[in-house]
Amino acid sequence: MNVRTLSAKHRGKIVGLLDGCFTIGPSLFSLIYGLFFVNGHTNNDEEKQNISGYYLFDTIMYLVAILLVLLIILPIFSYKQREDETFLILDNDLNSNNKMTTPGVRSKDTSFLELVKDFDFLFLTCSFWLCVSLQVMFQNNIPTFLKSFHMEQYTTLLTTLNFISQTVGKIGSGVVSDCIVHIVPRIVVHLTSTILQTLILVMCVFLSDSLAMLLVASIQLGIANGIAWNVTNVMTSENFGLKHYPRNIGIVMLGTAFGGIVLQKVFGAIYEDAIPMEAKPTTDCYGVVCFSWSFVMVAGLSFCSVILHLGIFERWWRYTKHPIAPSVGLM
Repeated sequence: MNVRTLSAKHRGKIVGLLDGCFTIGPSLFSLIYGLFFVNGHTNNDEEKQNISGYYLFDTIMYLVAILLVLLIILPIFSYKQREDETFLILDNDLNSNNKMTTPGVRSKDTSFLELVKDFDFLFLTCSFWLCVSLQVMFQNNIPTFLKSFHMEQYTTLLTTLNFISQTVGKIGSGVVSDCIVHIVPRIVVHLTSTILQTLILVMCVFLSDSLAMLLVASIQLGIANGIAWNVTNVMTSENFGLKHYPRNIGIVMLGTAFGGIVLQKVFGAIYEDAIPMEAKPTTDCYGVVCFSWSFVMVAGLSFCSVILHLGIFERWWRYTKHPIAPSVGLM
């Protein structure tokens, strides 16, 4: 709704701000849990933490959030007609102002059949799946990394910083990509962060037992995750129309759910396999050996994402040198 009713010239900022609210919440709740519900204990004695109290707090805040949403959303229904009228105006605004960003922007909304056969959509979607799936796996296992290296006391710090970094990445990439949109495509912002992410993950193969390395990785992968969400959302709306935008972005997001589950399962299998035979049946693994192959895997997937990003950029570059019909859909 906000994408349709506000100017396309500020779409990156709009999406970044709205999506940033989605991650600033977890950072606050993670900080609240660490400050008020851990009770001075560590991950080794979860039963002594006030988990039931935290769940009660979550329930109360959830009810408060629902009430706020109802109070804010209900008045908007009266503007539905205005939203429908604005839709075509903003699509024309997009086509006239963002040609340098998406030189092959479609002249019509893309049908489902056209979408699944479109190379641009496949490149964008697959690169997003690879990037976000491995970022989610890393984020979910921050406590596991720290516990393995006897640094559980930093769990709240790294988890909170990761979510804050995601928020910074979403808002920052929206502002930057809007500023450079007429010079280079938005995918350059995503490509740059993915290259840096790949380098960080390669370093983690050997240095994951370093708190400084885990701190850098938590922040950088958080920023990269925020950039991925922002840039992919904006490019999907710009290149494949607003009429079927919920369907299109739903397809993009769906793969990350499955990808995250698969990578988490693989991570768990590698982690358990690294436990020495003499230490079994314990389920805890300690040392760099527990995660080396997992980081090799995600670094490889991140590199594959870089290749896909380069493919998108190459298609944009080729189009700017040799323009072709918009129906071909180069970014």
